[in-house]
Amino acid sequence: MSAPAPRVQPPRRGPLVWVLVAVAGTELCALAFLALVWQPAVLGMFADFGGRLPAVTRLVLERWFMAAAAAVVAGGAGAALAVRRPALLLAVACAAGAVVIALVIYGSYAPIWQLADAVRGP
Repeated sequence: MSAPAPRVQPPRRGPLVWVLVAVAGTELCALAFLALVWQPAVLGMFADFGGRLPAVTRLVLERWFMAAAAAVVAGGAGAALAVRRPALLLAVACAAGAVVIALVIYGSYAPIWQLADAVRGP
């Protein structure tokens, strides 16, 4: 009679991992809000703006940009939970999400700042 195979225990997740998972989930919710509510409103506002928008604004207003950002955060978080020590990979995914959210907000306001500089003059 052979001995039963040892049971493989799933890795234990510390509190830091769960905090980072919560941050990644919050970033995904923020990206969904930005894509579904913020982006259409900004597109409508800039439709009557006239002139050429800054490159960063054109980038963040592309539909694929939000989808790619969400895929990076969700993919990074999902991949992190599949590895033995996920904290670093989760932290990178959360940092990427934070950078993208900041870039979207900056890109949304860049034309307004550009217009203000033009009105102010040299």
